[in-house]
Amino acid sequence: MSIINNIIYKYSKNLKILMRREIAVATISGLAFLDLLTTVYGISLGYVEENPFLHLFSGNFLALGTVMSLLKIFTLALSYFELKRGKYLIVFAVCGLFLYAVVSNFMLIFG
Repeated sequence: MSIINNIIYKYSKNLKILMRREIAVATISGLAFLDLLTTVYGISLGYVEENPFLHLFSGNFLALGTVMSLLKIFTLALSYFELKRGKYLIVFAVCGLFLYAVVSNFMLIFG
């Protein structure tokens, strides 16, 4: 664990420049919106939501959009507070997961 902390401390200045709060919040917000949009569009085309919890709301687009929006807002708020605490790796992971979800939705729908 100390090796990882040393690496993060060594490169923390570069991470601070790269992960400014405004840029990170805008990136996560945009990716969350695209994930929500592509998920609802994919379900309207007849695809099935693989998440067992969100699959419960697949029949009602309003309920699905509301639950997904609340989950995305919660994730965005936690990411913002982690940025304030200086935990940049967690925010990178959230951005990566949202990017993966958006790209996989685009590939499934348009690919």
